[in-house]
Amino acid sequence: MHLIDTHSPVSEKMALSQLSHAVKAGDAEGIDQILVRLQGDYYIVRDGIFQGWTPVHCAAYLGCLSALTTILQEKQAYVHLQTVKNRETPLHLAALLGNVDCLNLLLHAGSDIKAKDVMGETALHKAARCGNVECLRMLIGCGSDLSVANERGQTPADVAESCGHVECGTYLRQALTLQRKGLYPPFDPRENHQNNAFSESYTRDNDVDMDVIHEEDMRPFCSRIS
Repeated sequence: MHLIDTHSPVSEKMALSQLSHAVKAGDAEGIDQILVRLQGDYYIVRDGIFQGWTPVHCAAYLGCLSALTTILQEKQAYVHLQTVKNRETPLHLAALLGNVDCLNLLLHAGSDIKAKDVMGETALHKAARCGNVECLRMLIGCGSDLSVANERGQTPADVAESCGHVECGTYLRQALTLQRKGLYPPFDPRENHQNNAFSESYTRDNDVDMDVIHEEDMRPFCSRIS
C-alpha cells in the first residue's frame, strides 16, 4: 500500500479514505501501516467515523495489535489520551470491542483503569457491554472497582444484564461480593505479591457458584501476566 504524507488537508483526506477501505476489506496490514504513519505529531482525525480520535484509539478499537505496539513504543503516554467527544481512552475502546490482546498491552503500558468517559463509565463497564469474560477478568484482576456506577446509576453487572449478558452479570455480582469482603484485592504494582485470601471454606460457607468463578480467577490477573 502506498502511504502518503498526512500533514496537509488533501493528504489527510486520502489517508482516511485508505483507512476506511482497509477496514472494510479487513486488510490488517494496511490498517497497521496507515495508523502508524498517522500517529506522528499527535494526529487527531477530523472527519468520518473516527472523528475526534487519535491513531492509538483507532488501533485499540480495531484490534490492531501491531500498530498499537508501535505507537506505544514511540509514546507510551498515549495510553491516557481521550477522544474529543466521548472522552474514551484506548482502554475503553479495546474493552468495548473485546480486543483481549490490545487490552492486555494497554494494561501493561499503564492505562488508568479508573478513567471514566462522558457516560461515567470505566473500561469495566465497556467490557460488560461487550460480554467478554476474559476482558472482565483482566480488568478485575488489575483492580477495577466493581461497585462504580455510571451516570445512569448502573454498575458493570447492571450494564451486562441490560445488554443481555446474563452469565457475565452473574460473574460480576459474585466477584463484587468477594471484592467487598476483601477476597479479591485490588492490584498494587508496588507490591510483589498479592493477598489471595480466597479459600474452599469461603466458597462452601458463602455458596459461591464455582461454575461461574474459579479459584484461578481469584489470583489477580496483573500478577499472572508479568
